[in-house]
Amino acid sequence: MGYRSEVALVLSQEGVTALKQKLSSNDSRIPAAQGLLGHASIHYVDAASKAELWQWDWLKWYPEYQDVSVLENLMDDLDEAHYRFIRIGEDEEDTEVRGQFWDDPFHVSLIRGIDIAPPQQQG
Repeated sequence: MGYRSEVALVLSQEGVTALKQKLSSNDSRIPAAQGLLGHASIHYVDAASKAELWQWDWLKWYPEYQDVSVLENLMDDLDEAHYRFIRIGEDEEDTEVRGQFWDDPFHVSLIRGIDIAPPQQQG
């Protein structure tokens, strides 16, 4: 079955340009990365800034997987000002936040809270 995560990646216009350059290379991992991007639960493009957001639910985000490694390498190569990445794993303390794209038009952020369901009323 494997360990699953919720993942969001936001790229600035410069980050999107770098991604497109990477996807046009002859790297054998590119088809897998294109498949990952194409199967995002959510994909938005901000018309004004040209920033893009991909979000996946219940994804096996293993850096050794070909598709994931392309995006991990992209983030490693990008200036942190051009991306924001958040991954929430199944384990309560497993979160990862990378990048400093503070002008993110989607306002992607990690939120923690306590959810309480009130008891059913008798009567």
